[in-house]
Amino acid sequence: MVVVRQQPGRKSSGRTRRRATRRSLGRMRRRAASGILYVQVRLPDVAQDGSLAVLAGRLQELRVTCRAAGGSLVVEQCPVALKGMLDVWGDGGSAFSLMKRLKASLDPNRIMNPGRFVGGI
Repeated sequence: MVVVRQQPGRKSSGRTRRRATRRSLGRMRRRAASGILYVQVRLPDVAQDGSLAVLAGRLQELRVTCRAAGGSLVVEQCPVALKGMLDVWGDGGSAFSLMKRLKASLDPNRIMNPGRFVGGI
């Protein structure tokens, strides 16, 4: 499951992009008030060589598009093999330094899920 976040109240660039995303990735569900778009991605046949790498590339391209529009993309669920090819959180943006300091103050010994959040914190 991929979650695309957009600033609430900000218009997307139209139906054409949504249709193209739906055809290439999968089923979509939108929460207009919060600006969240859920995309259920159709996973390719894992037996095909490179199919997960292609999917990782597509998700990365979609992340760049989301970032340019002021949003973000987070991969909520995926196979372990895909997780190794892709940063599921993306970058932390301007809030990353704050998240890092907060994590350090709450977990100074780094024992609570080390490396499992944005940027490996």
